[in-house]
Amino acid sequence: MTHLPAALTNDNSSQVQLVNYGHKEITSHNKIVLEQFAISFLQRGIKEISFQDKTTIVNNTKALLIAEGNCLVSEKGYLSHDYNSIILFASGEKLKEIILRKGWVDAKAADVGYSPFFIIEQDDFVKSFLISLKPLLMPGSRLCETLLEIKLEEILTYLHLKYKQQFISYFIHALAKKNNFSFKKIIEVNKFNHLKLDELAFLCGMSVSTFKRKFAEVYKTTPALWFKEQLLNKAKTLIESGHKTASEIFENTGYKSLSNFSTAYKKKFGHNAKKIK
Repeated sequence: MTHLPAALTNDNSSQVQLVNYGHKEITSHNKIVLEQFAISFLQRGIKEISFQDKTTIVNNTKALLIAEGNCLVSEKGYLSHDYNSIILFASGEKLKEIILRKGWVDAKAADVGYSPFFIIEQDDFVKSFLISLKPLLMPGSRLCETLLEIKLEEILTYLHLKYKQQFISYFIHALAKKNNFSFKKIIEVNKFNHLKLDELAFLCGMSVSTFKRKFAEVYKTTPALWFKEQLLNKAKTLIESGHKTASEIFENTGYKSLSNFSTAYKKKFGHNAKKIK
């Protein structure tokens, strides 16, 4: 489990921080605890990020404004290039201060509901903004928090002008932390995502043991049995639609072999999957 931005900056006190982050490895479902908001400007590669009820994938044509909280992050480079992103972190307190000072709170803001992320297009202005950050990322540069606050306000002002009410609605919900998803909703949304038990528990903000107890209380069975049943039900629907064969569907069921899948299918439904027309 990685706490950001502290793990990248060794700084637990600054309200605005800037990081040039990159690596050569392919990472999968890293458990990330965001203790500040982050704007991740992808420079090279692909980022997949999963929250309690949503997953999104972006490349270097997009940037992500991400709310505080738990998420699973997968990252990889593109072709022969390593993964790289420039990340601007900001505390919720600093964002509130800017939004209130600028008078952006609008009762007419479109109510798009809570989302843990806001997707930003890396247009010409954003690209120019990133170029202006480069002097602050030079080796040995002593980052001035006051200057970073000015740069943060600059990009927020532009995003407010471009995305208007949707942008403000995102902040109204995110800063108020209107993410009170029920345990059951988190499970239902992720039932076909093949997440490990510890990953689901992390998204629910629980230990694995607490997650198992809660799951048994809600579903009256174990996670392993419940998820297998959901996948088998989905497989049956797909096979009956006639668009895919049993062998094609097996690849997305989580079973280790086609024979294991076929045995489980016959045990549940009383007939072989391959015989369905």
